[in-house]
Amino acid sequence: MILYSPEALASMSGRSWDTGHWLLSFSSRVVSSSSSSLIQFLCGHLSIGADEKLLVENDTSSSVVIAQDIATKKKLELVCDLTGRSEFCEIEGDIRIDGKTFTVFIVSQEPYTSSVANTTRKIRPYGRKEDSTAMKNVKEWSVKVVANPEDAPKCIQSHNVPGILFSTGGYAGNYYHAFTDVIIPLFSTARVFRREVKFLVTDKSWWTWKFQTLMKGLSKYELINVDNAEDIHCFTGATVGLKGRSYKELSIDTSKSAYTMKDFREFLRSTYSLNKTTAIKMRDGEKKRPQLLIISRKRTRAFTNVDKISKMAEKLGFEVVIAEPEADISGFAQIINSCDVVMGVHGAGLTNSVFLPDNAILIQVVPFGMSGWVPKVSFEEPANDMQIRYLEYKIRLEESTLIKQYPPDHVVLKNPSAIQKQGWSEFASIYLVKQNVKIDVRRFRRTLKIVPVCDIGERSDYCEIEGDIRVDGKTGNVFIISSETDILAAENISWSIRPYARKGDQAAMSAIREWSIKFLPDDHQDVPKCTQNHKVPAILFSLGGYAGNHFHAFTDIIVPLFATARPFSRQVQFLVTDKQYWWIAKFQNLLDSLSGYEHIDIDKAQDIHCFSSLTLGLKGRSRKELSIDPSKSPYTIKDFRQFLRSSYALKKKQAIKISDGEKKRPRLLIISRKRSRAFTNIGEIAKMARRLGFRVVIAEPDADMSGFARIINSCDVVMGVHGAGLTNIVFLPENAILVQVIPFGGTEWVSKTYFEDPLKDMNLRYLEYKIGLQESTLIQQYPSDHVVLRDPSVIQKQGWEAFKSTYLDKQNVKLDVNRFRPTLVKALELLHE
Repeated sequence: MILYSPEALASMSGRSWDTGHWLLSFSSRVVSSSSSSLIQFLCGHLSIGADEKLLVENDTSSSVVIAQDIATKKKLELVCDLTGRSEFCEIEGDIRIDGKTFTVFIVSQEPYTSSVANTTRKIRPYGRKEDSTAMKNVKEWSVKVVANPEDAPKCIQSHNVPGILFSTGGYAGNYYHAFTDVIIPLFSTARVFRREVKFLVTDKSWWTWKFQTLMKGLSKYELINVDNAEDIHCFTGATVGLKGRSYKELSIDTSKSAYTMKDFREFLRSTYSLNKTTAIKMRDGEKKRPQLLIISRKRTRAFTNVDKISKMAEKLGFEVVIAEPEADISGFAQIINSCDVVMGVHGAGLTNSVFLPDNAILIQVVPFGMSGWVPKVSFEEPANDMQIRYLEYKIRLEESTLIKQYPPDHVVLKNPSAIQKQGWSEFASIYLVKQNVKIDVRRFRRTLKIVPVCDIGERSDYCEIEGDIRVDGKTGNVFIISSETDILAAENISWSIRPYARKGDQAAMSAIREWSIKFLPDDHQDVPKCTQNHKVPAILFSLGGYAGNHFHAFTDIIVPLFATARPFSRQVQFLVTDKQYWWIAKFQNLLDSLSGYEHIDIDKAQDIHCFSSLTLGLKGRSRKELSIDPSKSPYTIKDFRQFLRSSYALKKKQAIKISDGEKKRPRLLIISRKRSRAFTNIGEIAKMARRLGFRVVIAEPDADMSGFARIINSCDVVMGVHGAGLTNIVFLPENAILVQVIPFGGTEWVSKTYFEDPLKDMNLRYLEYKIGLQESTLIQQYPSDHVVLRDPSVIQKQGWEAFKSTYLDKQNVKLDVNRFRPTLVKALELLHE
């Protein structure tokens, strides 16, 4: 057995390795590291053979495998993620936790463990790693691997559920940091265990009483105060530290957690029995009174004229509630959740926005002297992930009580940036601790009158605007112009939208042009002059993202575009951003059916296009793929399919129904593919299907949408390997059948999400066939004991790209026709029903 140091690796490879990289090599069966590129590098430069096992610690990867044995029965697995804002280790094996020495012992008597025995990883299990002030108040724990059981303390309490060890030190005494640094990452770490997990708390265990309702929602066991515990607590599975801590505050890093902020907010509603899921939606002429909560404070940053604010708001039509956050989180959560609008001065109390219903509005009052990044990072950016709309009111100097404490020429009033340069503590002691707010109610009235025009959804944001609207394609701005004095207060208010319906997918959204909506008074110097006036409304949407993929073209663009545009009965102008000419050509028929006007490539437009009504983004995007959200659109996917039949003149409305004794031969379409996931024995499949009584059609989707739509529509059964080509099921007649062939490699979840689930709303029937390993061409590309064939879950853990490149891009299918035959027999039976 050889232990390669960073220096040795450097000398052999000609490149530098930091002190976090070590390699152990010895003869055994193969085990995959979490980084295939690292294995390829090591094998290429160190001449490591296929019969050797890798043991890697890599501080710079997102999934650090310190010790692992999955070739035989798993005895020890230690995976540490040392990146991001929160370090954590996930451990399986013989785990012994000693609170007196703050050590997590991992005992393993596997042969390879002796080389790493007594090696230690230091972790402070709190989610603000980069903040040295916070981390000083967090105990450091050691994660130590030992080969000899005598080198670890003996178990006194053994637990039959996993454990999570985390700190409530740092800034956890602050309500905001309690959520962003502890509670949200704890949720993303613990939720997967469905309350079958024990919490071990280090630092300030008194903290947990305030959040005991949340703790009980995540674990049904009593908390263990592990600091200085007399007992040695033993587990077979444990997590030291918390997962999912995002670089964004009050958010979850979805690359490290299976959960989102939507899931967290649903958990809060369930835990605290919060009934209101969506904020009130005002319609012209309705007499509903939205509920406004004014968050009051007793000490700093308090409103000194809260009664005047309340009176003004009531005159505007709000039902006003005034309340101060208190120790009873449950009671205040109920109050917050009952409201449609919440306003308060920047501070921890605004953290309670997590309890707001969807599409509620948060108005953050920004104190004098506070730079833009603090309110933005603390509350504006997180609001978008929580499906909350955001407004901001920056107070003027005369609205701050600081004018009573300092002379007019004092640096505190004249130049706040000079105080900021002295450090956060000095800045906070003045502008946060010493300052109260006396709102100018006449000025603030304008902010309350501004109705946010944007709907913040889970998959798609969109804005519906009416008035004097001017679209500037050069700058990516949509201006709302008004002569009303109220608009003056809105000059600093804007919304930014990426008009593509796959929000949450960073890879897709990063390629979408961002558009801003800005308010301007009509006499403002920046108001652009109209050069083209339009008499019909407009819809501005993107053809970027994954639009080049046939499936995403439908689920991310065409279906939501239908839901958005159909009410206008073709009297609507399309403004296209991120235009792709071939895409327009491919779907021209559908675009013409939705709009009677030639589309405008708004990115290249030299003119200022003016409208009286504009929708920026697309409505109706459902959480489910190939579906329409009925809460955002009056249309359904059934309406969409009828629209397709009309647009492409598709004649067949119902699949064949076979009666006993009839000689009707149902049509079966086998979708062929030229590259990946192709049937390599399509002739053999067709021959078997014909013997069963099918009329077989073999076709491959192409750019001629109209022609392929008619082929699909003429068939009763369609079969194909999972892929974009199956999207064409939208053209099938009612009660037709899709047979989805699922490739090897754990592709079931994506197959279910993309095609099985949507079919239920389309009045189509579904069958699936999961191929066996022997039916996959991967067996010709990898040795039989390779991890790709033996344990696809290892590849899945490396992320979507690694999974896709292996199981979707490299794999073809040779169907075992005898094994597949019963699936087609079942399809015939369904056509008899």
